[in-house]
Order: sequence, then C-alpha cells, then structure tokens
Amino acid sequence: MIRVLEYTGRPFIYIFEELGRILTFLIDAITWMVRPPFRLRLVFKQMESVGVQSIFVVLITAVFTGMVLALQTYYGFRMFGGEGLVGATVALSMTREIGPVFTGLMVTARAGSAMFLTYLDYRGEYLFESNRVKSFFTLRIQPREDKYYLLQVVDNPRGKETVTKTIRTVDGVTSTEKKVESESSDLLFSVQIAKRYYDIGFRAGLFESTGGAGIDYHLFKDRLKLSFEAFDFDIKTLLRSVTFSERTD
Repeated sequence: MIRVLEYTGRPFIYIFEELGRILTFLIDAITWMVRPPFRLRLVFKQMESVGVQSIFVVLITAVFTGMVLALQTYYGFRMFGGEGLVGATVALSMTREIGPVFTGLMVTARAGSAMFLTYLDYRGEYLFESNRVKSFFTLRIQPREDKYYLLQVVDNPRGKETVTKTIRTVDGVTSTEKKVESESSDLLFSVQIAKRYYDIGFRAGLFESTGGAGIDYHLFKDRLKLSFEAFDFDIKTLLRSVTFSERTD
C-alpha cells in the first residue's frame, strides 16, 4: 500500500518541486530588480537589443502570416458568400491569437541566435588532374570565442581512388599489374567540434564522411590561418590534405 502511494504521489511531488523552483526564481528576480546598484544603462541596452532590434523580424513574419491566413480564409468564406468578413476575421485572429504567439517565438529565436556567432562560407579547390572544382559549403556555429561547431557539405567530383598492385612470377619472370578503381562520391559531409587555445585550434570529428582530426594555427590577428588535416586513414596513404586559407576583413 505504501509503495502504491509512493508511485502515485511521486509525479505530484515533482510538479510541486518545479513550481517551487519557478517561484524561487521569480522572487530572486524581483529582489535583484530593486537592489542597488541599479544598472539602468545595461537594462535599456538589453531592451533595445532584444525588443527594438526584433521589430523587423516580427513585422516580416506577421505580414506573410497575415497574407496566407487571409488567402485561405477567403477561399473558405467564399463558399458561403462571406467575403466581407475576411478582413475582420484575419485582424482579430492576428491580434488576439496568432500575433502574440508568433511574436514570442520570433523574439525568442532572434535573441537566442544573437548569443552566438554564425558564419557561412564557401571555398573552391581546382583539381588539375581531373580539371574540375571541388566545392566546400561550410556553416560554423560559435557559441564561445574559444569553441565552435563546424558543419560542412563537400561536392567531390573526383571521388575515391583505390590502387591495387598485383605481382606475379611465372617461369622466373616477374610482372606487375596495376589496377585503379574509382568510386564516385557526389556529396561528402563533415561534422566537427573545435577548441582553441590562444593561437592554436584543435578539431576532431568527421572529415569528408571519414574520421579525422585537424590543427589550425592563427597568425596576424586571425587574418591568416594555416590548417593541417589528417583523415581517410590508409596504410599506404596516411595524410590526405593540407590546406591554407586566408581571411580578409
């Protein structure tokens, strides 16, 4: 009987504990609002950053949402001859129901995304052997100055080549046969995590759909970066690429 009561009452205990944490957080927030020193300059700065700078995103979302809602409402009301009620219905729906929800979502998304830096990059490498271009599309998400995440899509027209050598000896005569097999790989993916210590950064994860690691050395206030990558490990070919990149402000 006691165990049944424990299992039954445990979810309610968790609910009350969570409500207690929320109440404690609210009390602490109110207490710190009236406790000196009053940093009004920082308060107004955050209000401008979170609120004012989100107006454009909210307006764009509201305009397109209103247009889609008006269009769909018009198609439905036309069946009953109520085209004249479309404007009032859309206005009430946007101001009372959908508008506050989308405003909260857009402000939260915009303010949250502003807490970390996002870089979108493209790099192309010309392959002289095949006369083609190898393309790199990179998305870097940097929550902190010394740490970032790298997502990359690589268009590799060359693919992967496998070289097989066969040595045969017949009647004292040795012959060598070389066979090259090419495996086409249209798209390769890289997912890496990086950590930086002063001017040296370390990366690990997927490099072009294979495991690997890399080292970056930053020079001239991050204007020049020397990168060394080791991936697609093989007994005969251990290192596959060494890249150099330069960033201009």
